[in-house]
Amino acid sequence: MYNMKLYKYCLIISSVILFFTSCDKETEGVSRITYYVDLELKGASQLFWPKGTAFVDPGVIAISNGEDVSGDVILSGSVNTNKPGTYPLKYSSYNEDGFAKEAVRTVYVYETDGAPITSTFWNTSPDSYRNSGGTITRYGSSYPIIINQEEPGLFYISDFLGGFYQYRAGYGAAFTAQGYFRLKEDNTLEFISGDVEGWGDSVTKLVDAKYDPETNTLSWGAEYVGMTFYVTITNN
Repeated sequence: MYNMKLYKYCLIISSVILFFTSCDKETEGVSRITYYVDLELKGASQLFWPKGTAFVDPGVIAISNGEDVSGDVILSGSVNTNKPGTYPLKYSSYNEDGFAKEAVRTVYVYETDGAPITSTFWNTSPDSYRNSGGTITRYGSSYPIIINQEEPGLFYISDFLGGFYQYRAGYGAAFTAQGYFRLKEDNTLEFISGDVEGWGDSVTKLVDAKYDPETNTLSWGAEYVGMTFYVTITNN
C-alpha cells in the first residue's frame, strides 16, 4: 500500500516537471526586446508655401536603437505648388518587428496674387465671445487660426468659431468650423461654407463680417446652432 502511494506521488511530480519543461521549450526564444523608432519632424508641422515655388521638404529624423534610419522613412502624399490648397504629408517608419511610428506635416500652398490678407497663422482676440441665448462666454485666451488664400480673393479658414471648441473647450480639431470666405472690394467678407465635422452640422451665416486694413484684423459673428460667435482675429 505504501509503495502504491509513493508511486502515485512520484507520478504526479514527474507530470508537473514535464509540463513546465514543455512550456519552457515552447516559449524559448519568443520573448525579446523590440526597439521602437523615434521619429521627429525637421522644421514646422505646418508650413505656408507660395504658389509656383518648388517645395523643399524639410524631412524627418528617424532613430532606431541608436541607429539613424531616416533613409528608410516612407513618405505618403505630395505637394502641388501650382495649385493652392491644403496638402497633408505622412511620414512612416517601421522597426524590424513591423511596428510603425508616424508623423504628419501639413503644407498650405497659397495664392500670391493681390490680396491684403496674409496667408499665415492668425490669432483670436481674448475678447471674442459666444452669445448663447443672452449668456456671454468670453474666450479669455488667444488661439491660432489658419488663413490661406487659394484663389485671388478666396480664402480657406481653419475655424470660423475662432477655436472655441477646439481649444477653449478642448474638444479637438474635429470640432472646428472649417470653410471658405471671399474678400469683397469693400473689405466685407462673403460667407461660403463652414462645416463642423465632429457634429455633422455647419455655420449658417456670418454677420458684420469684415476686414479692417488699418488694424489688420478680421472680425465676424458666426451663427451656429442658435448661438452667435463674435470673433476677432489678427496676425500682428
